[in-house]
Amino acid sequence: MFSETSWTPANTVEMNERFEREYDQRLFEKKIVGLLRGLRRRLKREDLRQFESLVDAVRAMDHEDYYLQLMLRSAGLGARPRRTLSERLARFVKLIVAAVSIICAMMGFFYTLDYFGVPVTRESVAFFGWAIAIGLAAIYGTLYLTLGKARIQILWDRIADMFKWLD
Repeated sequence: MFSETSWTPANTVEMNERFEREYDQRLFEKKIVGLLRGLRRRLKREDLRQFESLVDAVRAMDHEDYYLQLMLRSAGLGARPRRTLSERLARFVKLIVAAVSIICAMMGFFYTLDYFGVPVTRESVAFFGWAIAIGLAAIYGTLYLTLGKARIQILWDRIADMFKWLD
């Protein structure tokens, strides 16, 4: 109905309002992604030439409609950026720096606990590690159940955009 980059009909706003009133967007997205997944599976299994044409078409639309790209990625068809060796190496170094920073922060946290007389044992370190992991998983699961997969992807993209300066 609405395209960010291509021609759209004159009554797009009215059509969009009607769609939002009459249809459940989450159900619509789920159906479209399901159809795309089925198409991908069937073409990959039955006709590799058609599958390659589909992948080429998706790559050609890479910089077109962002909403459509999210659904295509959810279906396993979205184009993924190809990174050079130097970009991959830079990302790996950033990952290592982030891991070391997290480890140093945790060590500082436990040192502070020990300084104030709270006993730091192997079990307490394991407990805090598991508590943090379970807490993050619970937050993600709650967001996934309340917002849905496509909106979680949008949220992650917005969070990643905040850290673009690291790239």
